[in-house]
Amino acid sequence: MILFYPGNLAHDPQALQALQKALNDQPVRYLSDGVLDHPLKDLTNPQTQVSYNPAEMVQDYPFLLFSGYALDQVSKFQNLIEQAGLPIRAMAIETANNREMVLSELMAEVEREAKYFEKRDELADLLNGLDPDRLQADQDYFKCAMLAANLLRQDELSENMLDTALKIMHSFDKK
Repeated sequence: MILFYPGNLAHDPQALQALQKALNDQPVRYLSDGVLDHPLKDLTNPQTQVSYNPAEMVQDYPFLLFSGYALDQVSKFQNLIEQAGLPIRAMAIETANNREMVLSELMAEVEREAKYFEKRDELADLLNGLDPDRLQADQDYFKCAMLAANLLRQDELSENMLDTALKIMHSFDKK
């Protein structure tokens, strides 16, 4: 089962149709704010009745939860969603650890993680766009770029360190 909280896509029929196509027409259970306080185990239970009201969307960002799908299947869906250009970055797989969580808690956790990885991607993009001539000529630029590159290699990079690295790298845009 796939659970989908459409957020700001609730009133975009083209995006919803593109999502359905990207998900290979798998059955999707649409969710709205009326179920944000429900545990996942209830929402993924096919016997549970869930009402959907597209007018009830407090959260802007869309959220997808895959229940009963293998990781490789979810990865394929993620690639298809990305190829379709759909702005859905908050996705999760139901696990034994999150089954007891209420939907709003999981959505908030996944959104925080998505924002963190966007920051990592932003830093990687900055490093990919470094000016080779400036690296040769400006030792501070070179040292900060090397520091940022080393930070990105860390498996457990704190968000504070990531924010600091971004701030430092962006400071060179102004020079």
